[in-house]
Amino acid sequence: MDYNELLHIAERQINEVPINGFFLVKDLFTGTMWTSLPTGVKLGFGRFFKNKVTSGTIANIEYIGKIQNNSARYKKIS
Repeated sequence: MDYNELLHIAERQINEVPINGFFLVKDLFTGTMWTSLPTGVKLGFGRFFKNKVTSGTIANIEYIGKIQNNSARYKKIS
């Protein structure tokens, strides 16, 4: 599975996040899908997703910063 396929899945789940809701990338994947991905894929997709958000490619999502475990936190703004 490539990053664009993962992004498609993530974007569908973003629709379920309430406005002003906070989330981590792993929250966008149901069941064991996220945990079954190799660590390198999770890290790479995390960077890919953050770049899409900060460049404005993924609209209405704001990068908030890192949480204690170094995961990136996001907020749906509209």
